[in-house]
Amino acid sequence: MINNRFFANCPKNMGELSAKEIKGLGGYDIKTAPAGVSFSGNQETAYRVLIWSRLSGRVFLEISQFEVNESDDIYNNAKETDWQQEMNLDTSFSISCDLVHSSTINH
Repeated sequence: MINNRFFANCPKNMGELSAKEIKGLGGYDIKTAPAGVSFSGNQETAYRVLIWSRLSGRVFLEISQFEVNESDDIYNNAKETDWQQEMNLDTSFSISCDLVHSSTINH
């Protein structure tokens, strides 16, 4: 099975508990964030987290990851993503971002 990176959101300050839960459901290479947990696993692992996690609300497939220091970084990195591999022109999508103490980005 193909392994991917995922992000499971959870209530703020519950990342450590959510990480333990995700590890028990088969996730690995786990990193906590202010409002969620990123982890590696296959599609089956993602489904297990969706079904059995008591703390995670949603599980997102990570298409790209990059550091943002100024607003242009978002646009420049988004342009480099191979969007045609992920979706077609009729597909809609949303972007979610949690900013922590950012004086540069205020979207």
